[in-house]
Amino acid sequence: MRLAFSKRKYPHIRKHFLAAVSRGWPRRLVLNRRGSDARRSRLLRGYAARASYDRDEYPPAVGRGKGRGLERGRHPRGWKADVRYVPSSENRSHGASLGAKLSRYCNGTRFPLRVPLTGAVNPALSGSVGTRGVGLEPTT
Repeated sequence: MRLAFSKRKYPHIRKHFLAAVSRGWPRRLVLNRRGSDARRSRLLRGYAARASYDRDEYPPAVGRGKGRGLERGRHPRGWKADVRYVPSSENRSHGASLGAKLSRYCNGTRFPLRVPLTGAVNPALSGSVGTRGVGLEPTT
């Protein structure tokens, strides 16, 4: 599957994604729901909450803990990630879309993230476009 998201709807998420990848975090993630709450909690302990902002994490908690480059940190395994403050509404919308699109896939499914060059998700790249700008296409 491929996962893409809108540059126009999620500009801060996109900027964070590109910065994290440039710092060595992988684009190819592995769906790993088990332990995601513990990984997220451990990671965000050191980041104070800010009004109107959320702490965006890349790779997301459900996409780390297993796989090459995704096992950084112990107790729980893979808790480390890149964190950046982004507007709450953007982060929550993106998180809800990501969760909805990944809901039909099993743990262990590999998914690379893609950022379209234009403002919208390219339907040719992603078999379906979700209402929040996230599209998936199973890879063959």
